[in-house]
Amino acid sequence: MPRFITHTLPALGTSLRDQAKALASGGVDAWLAARRKREEVRLRESLESFLPEIGKLSLWPSHSKTDTGRWWRPARIWLGQQGDQWYFLAAGPRPFLQQISADLARSARYNHVTGQLVFHDQKAGQTFSLKLQPEPAYRLLTLIQSRKEPTYA
Repeated sequence: MPRFITHTLPALGTSLRDQAKALASGGVDAWLAARRKREEVRLRESLESFLPEIGKLSLWPSHSKTDTGRWWRPARIWLGQQGDQWYFLAAGPRPFLQQISADLARSARYNHVTGQLVFHDQKAGQTFSLKLQPEPAYRLLTLIQSRKEPTYA
């Protein structure tokens, strides 16, 4: 283990020391996965009073952020799904929770130039976008589009 971790980090507290040990032992991918899991748990706890069924939601993190009342940093926006219900979610002192209409969810398209999943509803004039990596965005698009109602000629 690097000397910095064993000699300097004990003074900084156990949380930071444990994160540094996880980073040194498991690598960056394991550290990022653990961090993302903690963030998801925090999101579920923060929004449980507003959305009781949040425990049943499938959640996907985005790279987009919004202000939820934290002064030091904005919160990550998550895309949540349960059945045909879709939500934009973010944790914080003023949590962000917005349900997406079925028409808006069906209008989703991925813009590979900007790296955004764009939702646009022409009837209501609403447009929302989330920054996502291409692979999760395309998986989400196939999931969203597989729930489309059949069109009859």
